[in-house]
Order: sequence, then structure tokens, then C-alpha cells
Amino acid sequence: MSDPYVPLVSAVVAALLADTTLAGLVDGRVYGALPTGDAPTMPYVNIAAYQSLDAGTGCTDETEAFLDIDVWTREGGRQRAGLIHAAIRSALHLAALDLGVSQVLVEITYRDGRIFADPDGRTTHGVLTFRALTETP
Repeated sequence: MSDPYVPLVSAVVAALLADTTLAGLVDGRVYGALPTGDAPTMPYVNIAAYQSLDAGTGCTDETEAFLDIDVWTREGGRQRAGLIHAAIRSALHLAALDLGVSQVLVEITYRDGRIFADPDGRTTHGVLTFRALTETP
């Protein structure tokens, strides 16, 4: 079984960077992994968590993967986070992502999302969860 982590995260980041609505809201700050050093300038989006489960049937090599995508902003509070959230959902839900030759995306769907105040009292944090079903050709 081949895990789709690298091609899936790469395709998700590419799709988010290509979305002009989202790009305008976060000035292109979309990360598969946070850069080292100082925290990125807000607002930004990053892939925060990944989980994969074997979904094969014995005849197929399938993986069910869950991606948590974080939204971070200090400007505009929940309204700005909500706009970013909506742009991410629109860009990814049922998107036809190309995972290259090692994996095929069967589907990617929006599962849930939440927006809340961060404990620092200045930052708004959003989390979106997507489910992706992939198979090895």
C-alpha cells in the first residue's frame, strides 16, 4: 500500500494557491508545512493534520485520508476567517485534483469546519476537515 500524503498535500496546496479568491484573502500564504523560523504573516492557511486509513477491499489499494486545514487571521476576526473558510471549501470540495502517477483521487469532500477565538484574544482560528479517497493505480 502506498500512502498518498505527499501527492495529496501537494495537490491541495497547488489548488489553494491557484484559487484567486483565496489568494486575494491570504496574499498567497498557503503552506503544506509551516516555514521554519518566525511565524508567518497573518492571514495564512496551512495543512495542520493528516490521518490515513486503509480503505482497500482486498482487490483494490485504497486509502481514506483526512486533512485538517487551519486558517489564521488577526484582521477582520470571524468575518475574515469565514471568507477564507468559504474560499477553501469552494476550491477543494469535489475538486478534480491531479495526484500524479502514484495515486488517483477518487474524491475529496468537505466534512466540517469551525471558527473560534484563539486564547491570545487577538487571533481568529479556523479549522476545516476534508476527507479524500485515493487509490493506487
